[in-house]
Amino acid sequence: MEGKESENATNTVIKGVLCFLLSIACGYDYRSRRIPNGLILSCLIAGATFRWWEQGIYGIMEYFCNVLLTTVAFYLFFYIGAMGAGDVKLLGVCAGYFSGEKVLCFLFFALLFAAVFALCKMYLARNLWDRLCYLGEYVWDVVRCGRWKAYFAEERAHPGSGICMAGPVFCSVLLYIGGVY
Repeated sequence: MEGKESENATNTVIKGVLCFLLSIACGYDYRSRRIPNGLILSCLIAGATFRWWEQGIYGIMEYFCNVLLTTVAFYLFFYIGAMGAGDVKLLGVCAGYFSGEKVLCFLFFALLFAAVFALCKMYLARNLWDRLCYLGEYVWDVVRCGRWKAYFAEERAHPGSGICMAGPVFCSVLLYIGGVY
């Protein structure tokens, strides 16, 4: 019984640490549109320590495997300019906290929240139709030409463009903590 209570206390602490670090990441991301590498490193160290504490060397290996696979999967979005490097790193580092079967749920909900945030932002800016038309033209151009190009290259210089991913990642983690998945 005491071992189970200790395990629950450890889980509560690491969830609290993750929420604390993600709330700091949200502050940076929404204020300056950047997530400091030191903060990403703090999340990485906390996650690796947590997985080592729970599962030993196997946990660390699974943690870094999840981080690597998620980061590589989302690198294409960074490459074309649809996501920032900090967003990709944050998704990867946070995906490592989850077991293999929970990673896809975490990513699904993070991207779902990002899509909802983006739709609300486009609705409020009254440019939903323009953005959807641009997306269609972009996809058609990539298919027709057979090569990737920068996505909305002219708007990336503007301070309000894009979605900060720290908020959707935080919301997805909160759903996990709340027992939704």
